[in-house]
Amino acid sequence: MEKSISLLAIIVILATSCVMPGVYTPITTIDKFYGYTINKTQNNILSANMFQDMVCLDIQRFQKNDLVLYNLILKYGPTSDWLFIDSGESLILLVDGTRMGFTGDGSSQYRNVLSGGSIVEKSYYEITPDQILKIANAKEVSVKIIGSQYYAERKFLKSTFNNFKKFYEEFLK
Repeated sequence: MEKSISLLAIIVILATSCVMPGVYTPITTIDKFYGYTINKTQNNILSANMFQDMVCLDIQRFQKNDLVLYNLILKYGPTSDWLFIDSGESLILLVDGTRMGFTGDGSSQYRNVLSGGSIVEKSYYEITPDQILKIANAKEVSVKIIGSQYYAERKFLKSTFNNFKKFYEEFLK
């Protein structure tokens, strides 16, 4: 029953969002007061079946003057259980069999309880342009997310690869 409720929550959130999952629709935020620009993907969903919680892995580019930083944004949920994404190396990718470990602060500052009791966790990880390109050009990427309660594993979909390639071409070339 809980999995049915989680699946229903995912469908409602996706249906009411402005963007279809898997479709490349970057958003840009410009803050004139603080002088920065953020470009990022959204709803970059990884593989799942109806018994798994939704996982999105988006890319963000932050620029302020000459400073440019890139991040992966991991979003886990909505679900009825906390994963409690760990700080440290809690995001691991196997990119065509080569391990890439990413270190972040975990989800402790980015945990939200939604109406109905569903939970969404978010965590940020620094990434280099070269790593983004390797991921975008890979044939297979497996993802492991490590939490203090348990871990989750997913794979990149064709749309995930396409979104990484388009983001690289638009914001890094």
